[in-house]
Amino acid sequence: MCLTYVKLMCYSSSRRVTVKPVMELGKSGVAEALALVAVGVSAAAAAKQTGISRSAVSQAIKVREMRKVLGQRVCSECEAPLPVDARPSALTCSGRCRVIRLRRLKGEAKKLEIDAINRDRAKLGLPPLERLAVPSHGQSD
Repeated sequence: MCLTYVKLMCYSSSRRVTVKPVMELGKSGVAEALALVAVGVSAAAAAKQTGISRSAVSQAIKVREMRKVLGQRVCSECEAPLPVDARPSALTCSGRCRVIRLRRLKGEAKKLEIDAINRDRAKLGLPPLERLAVPSHGQSD
């Protein structure tokens, strides 16, 4: 992103003079904050000046750095390129991949939960659990 100049608006009060960027039409606060960071303003100061959270600015900076490294963002599941109009926070290319990702993460979380329970059971001298699923009505193990 090439930035030649930034329009600034000065606001003065009895205590201090605040310099804020003038929002361009159609430009988001995150884009304004990234432009300020590119000029040399700290991320916290850019977030304060544009009126967005510091975490939003840091997330946008991370996304921008990943784009530089990868050249293009890719889906976390199928590794296909993400659409151009995808949100900055998008991790998957489609609804199908999003469902696959959520199911994978749910399975990983369940395994971690079982491992934690089994560690506690081992401390108590109990046998480990094989699974955490609750049997359905009418089924017995």
